[in-house]
Amino acid sequence: MDVDKVPELEIPDKLSTRDGICLAGNFITNSKLSFSAFRNITRQTKDVPSPYANKEDVKVFHLQPNFIFDDPILRTLIGEANGIFVTLQELQKDGNKQDYVKISRTYRSIIRACLEKLQEAVDTSEEYQNFITILYSIECIWHLSEILFIDPIPSNVVTPQLLEWTRFHFPAAERNATDLLLHGRDADESEEYWPSVKGLILQGQIDVARAILQLHSMSESNAFKMAEQILKSMPSYNIYGGLSVQKFRSQWQYWLTDTERKLSTGIFATEPDLEEIIYIIIGNTQTWNKFIKQSQNWYELFPGFLFFTDPACKSFELGTLAQCWINRWANIKDFAHSNFMKHLDKVILYLLESDIHKVLHSIQQIGDNQWFVTHLTDLLYNCGQLELIGENKLTDCEDFRLSLLFDFGSTLMARDSIWLLGINYLEQCGLEGEGAVKTLLSRIPVKNEKQALKVIEIAQGRGYIEVEHEICKIFAKRSMALGRPGNALDWAIRSKDTTYVTSITDFFLEVSFLF
Repeated sequence: MDVDKVPELEIPDKLSTRDGICLAGNFITNSKLSFSAFRNITRQTKDVPSPYANKEDVKVFHLQPNFIFDDPILRTLIGEANGIFVTLQELQKDGNKQDYVKISRTYRSIIRACLEKLQEAVDTSEEYQNFITILYSIECIWHLSEILFIDPIPSNVVTPQLLEWTRFHFPAAERNATDLLLHGRDADESEEYWPSVKGLILQGQIDVARAILQLHSMSESNAFKMAEQILKSMPSYNIYGGLSVQKFRSQWQYWLTDTERKLSTGIFATEPDLEEIIYIIIGNTQTWNKFIKQSQNWYELFPGFLFFTDPACKSFELGTLAQCWINRWANIKDFAHSNFMKHLDKVILYLLESDIHKVLHSIQQIGDNQWFVTHLTDLLYNCGQLELIGENKLTDCEDFRLSLLFDFGSTLMARDSIWLLGINYLEQCGLEGEGAVKTLLSRIPVKNEKQALKVIEIAQGRGYIEVEHEICKIFAKRSMALGRPGNALDWAIRSKDTTYVTSITDFFLEVSFLF
């Protein structure tokens, strides 16, 4: 998905191409634009009739983005997310201590479930491929946000979590490894054997790679035994292991020097693939450049490179390290910076730079009707991470969250089938949200009396008497137009509109007088 490429839309209005006439647009709602021909008149303009009056048709064009949640599969996502959102607000209101990581993972789980459904049905609709791209980007960004902001490690050492993120979003090596383990002792006969082992190593999955190396027919040779010893003795930093970063780095340097010495003996000369693996784990520049050239995304190998070159790096160092890696990646791939940094690439960089402001600004451009930015912002706000935005930190981040909730709730209430969900978002927006609910409830396109009673029930539950009366008046007039005066009288009485009750009563009296 590349939202940097702005789509062009031609509006077929001939009148706006005439001399002195242009095409002007105005917002009708936060997501709908109205365009029409416009003649700019100032106080210097002569007061004469337009030469195009009564000659050209004046057309009004309404433009708005597609609402992707009208699709039945995506409808389940918005419904389940609404339930999680409501639960979070209720728990916050009660003052209970929250497990924000659990809530974040629940959000991600419903995204993954929706992705699976879309992948199963992708052959039935071309649009589903676009939905898959959107949801994949959302889940990828959300997962990294969870690691860096919602579930931060006390020591700020994030490489193990970044490796987990890479494995999750680039699962090919792990899938191939599963197949190889099922093959048993003849696994090395597969063409995917060495690519799979190297893919696992590049992702820091040392233990799985060792298990597959044990399946090789030459696993008892000196070269394989030496490789096993090197991989097994490789230091691994654990924040709960009681080892300081300085002590770990000292052990790492000793292991690295010892590995380079063993490599220089030429013991791996007869096994070039095994030798390349050792070059990977010592961070050999030439070897890594080879795999960088084969990679598709700049962030695909970045966590693995950190694992073998700076495994104890801190989260605040990621921005600088990522920028250096991007420059290297672009040079090796022979890309201009603007040619490969697409939307998802940029958002991931902003996350690694801990620039939440840019992250939230960027994800508003994802074509998901603001679902993602609204829910992620709300979660980050509730766990205290939005205080990084703005000068007046608390006020700014709260206003930003409320504006997203207001816009998203208003958008949902404009949809016939899911208007009820929008109320839950607007109710978090104070008096402004309450006013919007009152206004929008009375504008819901009610098609029958059953729907009307549902809206009235919602209005009564919130004490919106004016809304109830307005809907009753509408149905009273509708019943009269359909020739059902008795039903109209019932609605009129419920509306508490004495004038309208009187007029309907007079109608009954006139009819009875005729008979």
